[in-house]
Amino acid sequence: MSTQRGNVNRTRPPKHKNVTAFKNNLHDPSKKIKVLNSLEFSNVCLKCKSILEWKVKYKKYKAIKAAKTCVKCNQKSVKEAYHTMCEKCAAEDKVCPKCGKDKEDTNPDTDTPSVSVKFNELVLEKSKATNQESSDESYDRESSSEYDHDSESLISSSDCDTMAVNKRPK
Repeated sequence: MSTQRGNVNRTRPPKHKNVTAFKNNLHDPSKKIKVLNSLEFSNVCLKCKSILEWKVKYKKYKAIKAAKTCVKCNQKSVKEAYHTMCEKCAAEDKVCPKCGKDKEDTNPDTDTPSVSVKFNELVLEKSKATNQESSDESYDRESSSEYDHDSESLISSSDCDTMAVNKRPK
């Protein structure tokens, strides 16, 4: 049982497997869905753009019915769903109209590499370093094992017993 205490291993496969991807126009091929699928989100940061695209893809996007109040100018001029400020105020402040953060921070055209690129470079450097160390260790192991095998002599069990007796603290 999944609620049994301490039972962390599952013994059966999942009952329902996602064989096909979700299609938001499968059961509702209306004009509204076609319009939503054709929407292109501009003037927002990359994070907000991916959030809005996810909402459209999984049929969670709810279009705005009436204009909302802008948080900067307090006018009823927000005509986009999920946005908090109007396009004019967002353009003046050079911020994302949805989250209010700087668009330059997440713009892919900037020269600074993204976090994922930096992470991939660090992983690559670390793997190169560990490969170098592991090859050095394997060489040391091979050379030491050859040395040990050549100088090694057979020790009888009685010799081991006497060595153990001699090493006991008095």
